[in-house]
Amino acid sequence: PVLAQMMKDAGVQVLLHTFFSDAVVVDGQVQFAIIESKAGREAIMAKTYIDCTGDGDLAIRAGAGWTNIIDTYTGENAGFVFGIGGADLSFIYKRAKTCGAIYEPYSGHDGNGGPKDGTLHLGIVPMVIPEWAESFKELNIVMLNFYSMHSGDITYVHSISKGKIDPTDPVLISKAEMDMRILALKLTNLLREKVPGFENSFMSWQATQVGIRGSRIVKCDYSLTLEDITNSARFEDEIGIFGYHDYAPRDERCRMKNQGFYGLPYRMLLPGKTKNVWAAGRILSEDFYAQMSTRNTVCCMEQGQAAGIAAALCAEKGINSRDLDYADIRAALEAQNVYFAT
Repeated sequence: PVLAQMMKDAGVQVLLHTFFSDAVVVDGQVQFAIIESKAGREAIMAKTYIDCTGDGDLAIRAGAGWTNIIDTYTGENAGFVFGIGGADLSFIYKRAKTCGAIYEPYSGHDGNGGPKDGTLHLGIVPMVIPEWAESFKELNIVMLNFYSMHSGDITYVHSISKGKIDPTDPVLISKAEMDMRILALKLTNLLREKVPGFENSFMSWQATQVGIRGSRIVKCDYSLTLEDITNSARFEDEIGIFGYHDYAPRDERCRMKNQGFYGLPYRMLLPGKTKNVWAAGRILSEDFYAQMSTRNTVCCMEQGQAAGIAAALCAEKGINSRDLDYADIRAALEAQNVYFAT
């Protein structure tokens, strides 16, 4: 609701329940974006376009090259999240602790009247706990990741994943989503039947769709590498800085040296062979280990903010994406309080 109000206040025309299907391109310049909805097929004409589709749909159809990062994943790239209400994490925490099954415990004040020592995030390897091992093995649940924002509620359960799924294949992605929805219910029932503190628990919500960590990666003017990230690389055309990696500190190769953050260059947002298209989100960084940093939410927000500002400036000035003076985008970002470390 907050985002909806912000969009409304800004006068943004939003088209929900609408899909991008193609682009009309002339000499690297997107003339029209073709969309599909209940109203049928329509064309949207704009001066500039930003691809935040997650799969590079617009940039690729506009002529940019791409690679598929799925095969480079060391684990699954598809997951499904849901919530559980009416649960008390204290019992499973104590039992898992005695078995050495906890790998990510975080406690603190939940900010909503809950206990100051309440569990906010709990990561458990259930197969280490003898009395539950066989049941979780049958469901192939290798981890339990619980996030709690309210007392008695597991707001976010991140424990279900499924292979290497190509989200651009409607048959595969549909089957994967259906399977994971069913598995989420089975896990909820298992917890209620087997785990103390979950006797009165219930599934409170399910995600609207399967989550994908990586698929098609758009070839842009620059692609960040793991070396850029771990060596805390800085760039002359930075649109922000970031300092988190999924695998650090578990994987020493992914630890950031020096100041512990790296720069995001403007040119990483520019798909090759296009003139009025920007890319942002998990469709960037061809290096798998780099993408495991740049795909994270806050980094994607930084990319999106910069792409939006750059697209607006280019539309206003009537210039192409690579003709924008970096000083202009830097000034606009600083005016919006974007932090640039020295």
